[in-house]
Amino acid sequence: MTADERTAMSRDLEIGLAQMEQIKGQMEALRGQLASLQSILMDYTNSLDVIAEMDGSEETDVLMPIGGSAFLKVKVVDNSKCLVDRGAGVFMDTDLSEAKELVQQRMGSIRNGIGNIENTINEMMRSYDEMSKKAEELYAKQMTAGAGPDQTF
Repeated sequence: MTADERTAMSRDLEIGLAQMEQIKGQMEALRGQLASLQSILMDYTNSLDVIAEMDGSEETDVLMPIGGSAFLKVKVVDNSKCLVDRGAGVFMDTDLSEAKELVQQRMGSIRNGIGNIENTINEMMRSYDEMSKKAEELYAKQMTAGAGPDQTF
């Protein structure tokens, strides 16, 4: 193997390893986004549970969070409507049935986003695995050609 071929092989190996590191970083960022979306989905699930519990019930006592892990015990006297964020921080009185539909729609969007991120992560993992195999092959060629790690970088 010529010196130029060894240099080209070393360069290809370095580029492959750099690309693998980039993919690992992107996958970690996507996993963070995935965790955030799963947390949001859990929050929506809890909202749906409360809406279902309140729908059709009479006056009831609930704990209202006031911040700092403190709660007030309050009595809900009108549970036919709730405030729902309609976007841009605008909240509107909404019938419980409509609120339930809105929350379910948002949950569907979140689930789609989770699915898209999971698919992207899987594609990236396949690319990473392919790059890893190519890097191993290049390294093995270098070792058999007498260009060990000391001469590679």
